[in-house]
Amino acid sequence: MRPNSRFLLPLVFPWFCVSQLDGAISIDTVPVGYPTGNVPYEYRIGTYEVTNSQYSAFLNAVAADDPHGLYHPVMARPDIVAQGGGIERFGSPGSYSYAPTIGGESYPVRIVSFYDAARFCNWLTNGQPVGASNLNTTESGMYYLGGVSQPPNSEVVRLLSFQKGQNGVALPSRYEWYKAGHYDPARGPLHADYWTYATQSDSAPLATVPNAIFANSANYNNAVGGLTPVGSYELADSFFGTFDQSGNVWEIFDSFWNNGDGTDLRREGGGSYGASAIHISTNYASSSFPYDEHTDMGFRIVTLEAIPEPGFPGYAAAFAFILALWRKRRPSS
Repeated sequence: MRPNSRFLLPLVFPWFCVSQLDGAISIDTVPVGYPTGNVPYEYRIGTYEVTNSQYSAFLNAVAADDPHGLYHPVMARPDIVAQGGGIERFGSPGSYSYAPTIGGESYPVRIVSFYDAARFCNWLTNGQPVGASNLNTTESGMYYLGGVSQPPNSEVVRLLSFQKGQNGVALPSRYEWYKAGHYDPARGPLHADYWTYATQSDSAPLATVPNAIFANSANYNNAVGGLTPVGSYELADSFFGTFDQSGNVWEIFDSFWNNGDGTDLRREGGGSYGASAIHISTNYASSSFPYDEHTDMGFRIVTLEAIPEPGFPGYAAAFAFILALWRKRRPSS
């Protein structure tokens, strides 16, 4: 296990609400082809890590009461916000609303656990409904959690099989994640088809600030001192077109640690802004307890088909989001 680092907008313009949440409710994905032994099917993976804006839309849809702790108050702590944005919560239990901090919308969400991320995937699988946490929103879909905040780790597995053509949204398996970030069919068997780093390179990326100059660069080794907005390293994508799979934040998989029985740990990979070169390569893997909420850990999603924009439920979530911003910015009486 790795070292512990944690701890008035007019309402007559519904188009504005949706446009501001468009990136949050229709997640960009890229296709991953070339079926291989460990992943004998084609699928899609998030182009970027899930952002504060996207996770806020999820919270506004299902966490008015938040019985499962999908939101962590540390997300709004000043030092966390200064280091890479965050999420604020407004109101009281039963009427909570949420919004990303100003300027932090496109930073990766963090301080989320495997259980939080699994519920986010269930919500997407169920079509992004609005309502309390139940079997129709967060507690079933891709994973069955059954209303238990922290069910036994070994029991939370995929209910839908991509290999059988059953579509849904999941956390990546270790093989899906590494293939999306490191595989390159043009490399041939002499190079084992996989790049060492998710920047299409076997040489360590340049640890530097975001740029559109260096194809082999990344946010790690404290070069920035915190997070960067997703996709900031514009030229440093993988063969399939994903960004930030080396550096920025560790990413949660739904695989058990070392393919074990799942009694304790979940696998994660990719390193973070404070990690060294070895940690962001294919030569290193890590793990966390499924309830851990690290300050340098986030996630991305996988699916079989592109995630469509929702209908009315999406408008409702958008309305809640904009209302939260209005509450934050209106003058105090």
